[in-house]
Amino acid sequence: FVRGVLLASVDGLSPEDIARRASIAWSWQNTAFNAIFSFIASAITEETLKYLPVAYSRQSLRKADKQTRQRSRAPLDYALAWGLGLGLVEAIGGIHTAGNDPKATWAKVALTVFERVVLGATAHLITAALTALRSIRRDQTSGDTFPDRSFSTFLSIIGPSALLHGAN
Repeated sequence: FVRGVLLASVDGLSPEDIARRASIAWSWQNTAFNAIFSFIASAITEETLKYLPVAYSRQSLRKADKQTRQRSRAPLDYALAWGLGLGLVEAIGGIHTAGNDPKATWAKVALTVFERVVLGATAHLITAALTALRSIRRDQTSGDTFPDRSFSTFLSIIGPSALLHGAN
């Protein structure tokens, strides 16, 4: 199963190998692998990374007075900057891979640039903003900068962003 997933191209494969790959693509194992990778490995990891600057800004605002904490845009600004940074790294990797493909046409490279730069950056900004705004809302509705440090509270902050990220 894993060897079939790791193949990058069907060039040079026999019809039997292509049929085997098609059966793998329609298997429940492949569906489960894609769901686990999309929603758990990729989405939760990335959204946790986008939450780190929000947590840092909340920590740095801990000593500020209540009005300053409520008016601060630092969590949102840090999350957006971090989201753009992650989007940039992914865009560079995707464009590099597309550009080094000897069979890539200019149209394919242009489509990859559009997908990675425009759509990817927009998606990263949306999920980063959602994470930051949910954290800010949680802080303001609780009246405390650090109301609850439980895992369920953490998931309630990054959960919607992870679902949105995993669905893309």
